[in-house]
Amino acid sequence: MKTTNILSIVIVLLVIALIGVTTSFMSQQTSDATVSIVKTMTEQPASFSDESIHKFKDEEELIAYLSTGSSDYYGGIVPMAATRDIAMDVESSSVKTAVGSNDFSETNVQVEGIDEGDLIKTDGEYIYTITDNTLFIVKADPAKDTKVISQETFKSRPSGLLLVDDLLVVYGSLDWMISRSILPNGQMSFVRVYDVSDKENIELENELQFEGYISQTREKDGNMYIVSNAYANFADGYPTPIIMENDVLRVTPVKDIRYIGLPYSPNQFTTVRKIEIDSFEQTEQTIVTNSGTTVYMSHENMYLATTVRINEWEIAADVAREMITEFLTDEDKEKISRINAVASDILSQGEKDGKIQQIYEQRVYQLAESVQEKLAEEIEEETANRIDKIEYFTHTAIQRIDLTDLDLEATGKVPGQLNNQFALDEYENVLRVATTIDARWDRKLQEQSKSNNHIYTLDENLEQLDSITGLAEDERIFATRFVNERLYMVTFRQVDPFFVVDLADATNIKVLGELKIPGFSRYLHPYDEDTIIGIGQDADPKTGRAQGLKISLFDVSDVANPIESAQFVTDEKYARSQALYEHKAFLFDKQKQLLVIPAYSPNNYWDEESKNNQQYNGAFVFNITIDNIALRGLIDHDTGTGNYWQPQVERSLYINDNLFTKSPYLLRVNDLDDLSSVANVTLSVEKDGEIIVY
Repeated sequence: MKTTNILSIVIVLLVIALIGVTTSFMSQQTSDATVSIVKTMTEQPASFSDESIHKFKDEEELIAYLSTGSSDYYGGIVPMAATRDIAMDVESSSVKTAVGSNDFSETNVQVEGIDEGDLIKTDGEYIYTITDNTLFIVKADPAKDTKVISQETFKSRPSGLLLVDDLLVVYGSLDWMISRSILPNGQMSFVRVYDVSDKENIELENELQFEGYISQTREKDGNMYIVSNAYANFADGYPTPIIMENDVLRVTPVKDIRYIGLPYSPNQFTTVRKIEIDSFEQTEQTIVTNSGTTVYMSHENMYLATTVRINEWEIAADVAREMITEFLTDEDKEKISRINAVASDILSQGEKDGKIQQIYEQRVYQLAESVQEKLAEEIEEETANRIDKIEYFTHTAIQRIDLTDLDLEATGKVPGQLNNQFALDEYENVLRVATTIDARWDRKLQEQSKSNNHIYTLDENLEQLDSITGLAEDERIFATRFVNERLYMVTFRQVDPFFVVDLADATNIKVLGELKIPGFSRYLHPYDEDTIIGIGQDADPKTGRAQGLKISLFDVSDVANPIESAQFVTDEKYARSQALYEHKAFLFDKQKQLLVIPAYSPNNYWDEESKNNQQYNGAFVFNITIDNIALRGLIDHDTGTGNYWQPQVERSLYINDNLFTKSPYLLRVNDLDDLSSVANVTLSVEKDGEIIVY
């Protein structure tokens, strides 16, 4: 091997390794806890060797930990959100509530009795909704007189609502800067509680502003739970997220922050807040996590979940760093120590890494050619040895938080990654998880591995009870729904395998039945105990190419032989629905035989086959029974503009005998009996600028 080739290999590895190479040569001020963490990175075998929960002693230890954090190719844990599920109402998750004589639908949620923040809420008489930066309060009963009675315009951007009696919670994003004297490290969010007992003159009761962006909200028994994420950036501003409550500033106490005894990369603070909406009393739990948190909440726990990937380049980089370190002189090490000791507000971590990289490169260049060649061979050999010991290159890390006091009580992990929050469920103190193992290039076999899917049951300590592995090889999970003692799961590549899985005995789970049909479902919803609704797309059985919008009814009364008892497929192959990806856009009521989903079909002028297809943008209304799905009609929301390029309808709900469908600037009211138009309400939003817009 030529010297130039050896050098190029080694230096490429170094470039990766030195993104944060502060492990072996930290300043003397570095805490013992951080040194222990670093040793865990470099010395432990391929396992989660330390899943215990720790607290930071002081700000110095926090900063040292964040400085040394890097991805751990052995499977460094990162939190992910989940919670325990309970027996759900299989008739409708758009829960009906009777207030006075009114009958109305509520937000379609995952767990019955736990509300989820959304952009529209109703109490059966009034509708509260947001568009852009404006909150609208609409008098909706009687339906023919529906009108906006008040609106509130925010300088910030509201993203969701929660409604508890006469208290309306509005939350969203703030401008980055609170004031010139208070500069957070990143995005700010807000929570405001309004008294809406006087609908035309709502009053602000309490306000909270905090650093980070809101990823999920829940409401249970008058308590609001908020999950927010703030990136760790201790070089400027405050080392931990800031909070502004009713104009009083405070900073998240370092001693209240938890972390797992493994490094994270990139670093962020995930905060779970419990707010009693009436009194505004608060409890917080902040954890150092990785990015990309999935949130699932049951009646007793909240779970945070994150995908952790093992990168083969990072393994090679770590090996190169470790082996080249042996050739560093005492002078090299002293220089590196001095570089790391420089305050981060003088030299950023990237600048430090660049200077340290130069030291490594110079040392490699000065080695004899024979030494370089041997070094390159040893790096390659050791890298291969470490990779061969790793069974799974993707994990989902899980953390369980008790809802009573927000204590972080358990951590764990399973191989693979989640599809969405519906891949998690808790039933009778058992957490059930469904994951996909992605395809990857197998270095040893020199070929692409095939994806497959796993199902796990975990106890309260997140220890594994049982598993099913290797399901649906060469496919991945598209939809999951846990219902009591069963899991319904859809995987896809060319056809749609619909699985029924028995979870009655958490220590002995098994597949009961399987059905293969063209197409796939993105969202599954219980119709009754023996019937599941699937919303997805049709597909070409030969190529797997997605076709039109598809709704299926799966009969699982014979669990060993599930069948597709009914289906609806659009003629328009580019038809889509927001309900495929957003369960809150799904409205179902079994007693009313009602199913409503957003639907749009764009005008694809480049496709000769679809030129004559109908274009539309609105909401499909179906009559649905146990063995039939019939399209009744479309509630049009194109407002005469012919805007078929992006979905318009966001949500739908019913009050008594009327259907309300909401797009950003229009609320339509239609009679549920014959779908005739009852009223149209324009949602006018104030626009910036001097030009008058009509």
